[in-house]
Amino acid sequence: MARVGDRIIARIVDLTPEWEGVGLFGTVGTKDAHDVANSVGMEKSQYPQDDGEIVRVPGVWPGDIVECALLARSRHHGHWFGRAMRIVAHGVTREKGVCPVQAACGGCAALTIPYKAQVAQKRARLEALFPGAGFVAAPQPLGYRDKVKWIVGPGSDGRPTAGFYRHDSHRFLPVSDCAVLVPALARLARQLPEVIADVPPYNEADQTGLLRAILAKCTSGGEILVTFVVAARPDPDMVARLSAAGTLEGVAGVTCNLHPDAGNRLTGHEEWTLAGADFVRENDHSAAYLVNATCFSQAHHSMARAAVDTIVRALHPVTEPVLDLFCGVGPIALALAADGHAVTGVELESRAIELARQADPSLSWIAADVNDIEALPTPAGDFALVVNPPRQGLSADLLSWIEAQPIRILVYMSCNPQTLVRDAARLTATSFTLDSATGYDMFPQTPWFETVALFFRQEKS
Repeated sequence: MARVGDRIIARIVDLTPEWEGVGLFGTVGTKDAHDVANSVGMEKSQYPQDDGEIVRVPGVWPGDIVECALLARSRHHGHWFGRAMRIVAHGVTREKGVCPVQAACGGCAALTIPYKAQVAQKRARLEALFPGAGFVAAPQPLGYRDKVKWIVGPGSDGRPTAGFYRHDSHRFLPVSDCAVLVPALARLARQLPEVIADVPPYNEADQTGLLRAILAKCTSGGEILVTFVVAARPDPDMVARLSAAGTLEGVAGVTCNLHPDAGNRLTGHEEWTLAGADFVRENDHSAAYLVNATCFSQAHHSMARAAVDTIVRALHPVTEPVLDLFCGVGPIALALAADGHAVTGVELESRAIELARQADPSLSWIAADVNDIEALPTPAGDFALVVNPPRQGLSADLLSWIEAQPIRILVYMSCNPQTLVRDAARLTATSFTLDSATGYDMFPQTPWFETVALFFRQEKS
């Protein structure tokens, strides 16, 4: 029987949705693992001999044979949690590492895995949930991310710098470069330490200091917006220091966001301009829209454009009005309006709605909680619906509202295939037919991707 602390050899046969390896060890299907154990000098007494067990191991890939240490056992599910000590045999040939802090950061789980293998895993996962689904790979799997949220903390020299939280923790990790950022943001990361050198970073433990985080957005045209998130209103000296970011190459505007409260929310509700513009026009879609550094916008220009183009084609040439829920700053709504649709956008974040309204005042924009169904507008007669919810998917109340409305076509854009398949099961049980599902690799090097699913109202018999 395996015990905590044992070193075992596991054969990695699958990945969890978060891309942790799922390994087998013991006597079930592991003759090859026994052979490997013998070949590397492990005595049989070191290898658990039981009815076969499962271990979850971060940082490995299907086909790998891994020596790992058993850390703990799940009391609910019975599987083990392990740490890879060494890869005895590779299932795929690793590529050269491009990030010295990959393991500590954990943001890019597959940075050394060939991109074709990553796409194959994502395509297989989506097809398992939606048979016949398509999948669109990214043209550029590195240097693609056009939006970033840096945490601020002490660097190796003790001076403030930008970085991220260490994997599964709130411990600061300085990061001087990032392989997935667009070059302009990678350059900004190297320049920011000089700007914030004398600005005390916020300490989460004792709630002291000023600067909590730095958010940045880079448009397809290379314009950069920077937002400094502060725990208290800065004095004139600190304002001058932060405003100096406006002189950095490519920076079109700098804002300050006040977030004095504890908790996991990254930004506060009050924001003001320090230098330049507080928003810029983005032209990476078929219709221009406005972005800033704090409101939600997709972080991959080419993949976002591909997904929005699919939505526009799906609703062309439908003449019914379109209701766009979770519309954000309005990129989908504006693209549909440019195609001739009468569109109403609904979004909880008031700053996002203001940007959408400035982009096109002629459309109807409503700042409301989408999950408050009493607040939702109801177009007269049949209409088309677009939803782009957060990872938790649609609420039960919103699903009931959708089922009760005269919606002829429903387009569901999702960043979580698990909640999408859950919601699709309910929608197709009585009200809709799933026509297609297509994945878009919005986040290469990670397990995540976007899916656009198209539903049609079931014909009444």
